[in-house]
Amino acid sequence: MNKFVLFIVMIVAMVGLVFADYAATDPGDLSLPEPALVTPVLSTDEVAAPEVQPVASIVPSNTRFTQEFLATSPELSTLKLQDTVLTQELFERFDIAQIGLEVYKTSLLSSDGSTLIIYELPGALGQGRFNFLSLKLAITTRLASDEPINQNDVYGQASLFYNDVAQDETGFLLVQVRDNVYGFMYPKASSSIFDWIQAVILTLNNS
Repeated sequence: MNKFVLFIVMIVAMVGLVFADYAATDPGDLSLPEPALVTPVLSTDEVAAPEVQPVASIVPSNTRFTQEFLATSPELSTLKLQDTVLTQELFERFDIAQIGLEVYKTSLLSSDGSTLIIYELPGALGQGRFNFLSLKLAITTRLASDEPINQNDVYGQASLFYNDVAQDETGFLLVQVRDNVYGFMYPKASSSIFDWIQAVILTLNNS
């Protein structure tokens, strides 16, 4: 056998071996099966309870003007407390929501049938003066030119009166007592009610 024929035989043998090895190791279709979706099943102990939203709590009253407070002295007990509500208005005219103070409006009734309204604005420690000036500014910017403010600082640490041309028979007094500010809306004709207001301011200032 010549060299050329021997060479052809060797090539054919090598090709045969390669083909045999491929046929033995061919894995066939290599496509992978799609994974099945498995939904976990929770036991009754593992089932999450629905989230319960907390019920809004009632705003606690920080007002000093309670029936117990009025009963602390004979001067204060002459007026009867009617009700106290949380509001955003001062003197039924000025919306002060932007100042960020709670406003407790308390209505009281005198023995002669006159009504006194007190606005109590509790303040943070050391903020009384700032709150008083903020309220003064809110009032001043909304009053007409013929509704002057008279700041005399006779009561508490600071105080002012103002006139409302639409309510000429009603007086308006704003007073700072330490960290709190109080507004008094009262009938000008009742001297007994104004005496009561002065007694309240003195009591608050000394407490």
